[in-house]
Parts: sequence; C-alpha cells; structure tokens
Amino acid sequence: MEQAHCGQSALSRVYQHQPDLILLDVMLPGLDGYEVCRQLKENDDIKENDDTRLIPVVFITALGDREAKLRGIEAGGDDFLTKPFDQVELSARVKSLIHQKRLNEDLDHAEKVLFSIARTIESRDPNTGDHCDRLISLGRVFGEYLGLSPTHIQDLTWAGYLHDIGKVGIPDAVLLKTGPFTVAERTIMEQHVAIGEDICRPLRTM
Repeated sequence: MEQAHCGQSALSRVYQHQPDLILLDVMLPGLDGYEVCRQLKENDDIKENDDTRLIPVVFITALGDREAKLRGIEAGGDDFLTKPFDQVELSARVKSLIHQKRLNEDLDHAEKVLFSIARTIESRDPNTGDHCDRLISLGRVFGEYLGLSPTHIQDLTWAGYLHDIGKVGIPDAVLLKTGPFTVAERTIMEQHVAIGEDICRPLRTM
C-alpha cells in the first residue's frame, strides 16, 4: 500500500505505481482531494490520464454535508465514506469497485481494438486522407464551444474514430474505387453506416 502526504505527492505516486484503487482524503495540503481526483479522471489527451481514469476513487473525509459529497461526485469520485467509517463496509465497497474496474478495463480494451480497426480502415481508403483526425479535432472544439460535459465531448471523439468503421464490410472494388460510383456501387457503399451500427451496438458505452 502506497501513502502520500499531500495532493501533488498523491498524483506522482498514482502515475508511478498505477494502484487498483485510491482512498482519498478531501483535506490535503496543497492540492485538495477534489482537484487530485479531477486531474486523474478528466478526459483529455494526457497519457497519464488515460492510464488513471479507470482507477476507482473513494473519498474518505470528516465532511458529511451534501455539498461535499456532490463536489466529490462532480470531481469523478466513485464512492464517498464519512469518518468514522465501518471497516467491513469499506472492505466490501473496495472489493466491488475493484471488480468493476476489471470489467471497465476489459471494455476499454475492446474499444481500443475498435479504434485501431477504424484507423486501419481509414488508411486503406485513399479518398479520406486524414478525415477522421480532422473530424475528431473539430468535434472536440465544437463540443467545448457548446459547453458540453467532458463525457459528451468524449462521445464526440469516439464518434469521430468510429463513424466509418462499417467500411470494413465494403468490398475493395467499391471502397478503393477512384472514379464515380454506379447506382449499385453507391447502394453498397451506403451500407457501411448500418454495418458500423451493428459493430458498435454490443458495446454499452456506444
């Protein structure tokens, strides 16, 4: 078990050791527990955040008011215990959260496999260039402009990656054609939308 004496030290240790779960006090020197949790959980392009966003965070604090709990949830906390807490209850919650983390990691791996397939498909299609990258970038900027939540902006990013994944089911003779489509070829090409939906539908996060 790793321990940290302040918020910045907690961040450093988490990035170095990748724990299965974090017990986090709200009242910390320097960065408070809310800010530590937010930095670990926020959705952005920082590699460390990609490694830490699935780690469950349990806030343990003497603050028992509703506002404190809401701030913990908004920061990305997964559970909230008020001192003094019951050791048996804490143990049960820790086991449940670690089990959920394992399931989330499996799902996250499946999503990354899909993203890899999507990028491979884009690289095969000479007509798209860096289309997905541009769509992802524009979607993120537009989501921020609209004031969407980080979760919804992440949804836009995933949509940018996956919107053409159905092209995996389109024959090369159609997908790689450089000239105009015939009516039959266009009908085949348009099927990639429904194929993509069928691929993504089993993933609950989609």
